[in-house]
Amino acid sequence: MAWLKGLIIFMGVLIVLGLGVMAVTIAKRGGKMAEDGARPAAAGGFGKAVLDIGAGCEIAKTHADSGRLVVRVDGPGGCRKILVVDLATGAVSGQLDIAPAK
Repeated sequence: MAWLKGLIIFMGVLIVLGLGVMAVTIAKRGGKMAEDGARPAAAGGFGKAVLDIGAGCEIAKTHADSGRLVVRVDGPGGCRKILVVDLATGAVSGQLDIAPAK
């Protein structure tokens, strides 16, 4: 019976040590992710940027995907266009002007 009691105590100590190792590993990996850039967008954003769509133009639709923001602009005259904005820098990386059919 003494060996069974010793085995139970030994296994209990192993469980406690294993939980401690898991907690330390999770804490270290969480800290490393924050250092590598996995942080909220407000902390790693580009700050303030201005998107010039022109006078009288309106933003009709937006879609964010793969680090880009696609903005569809509508309105009278030369307002119809699609802008591609880089979310890392806030700069317009492309513009597609939509001309009426002739």
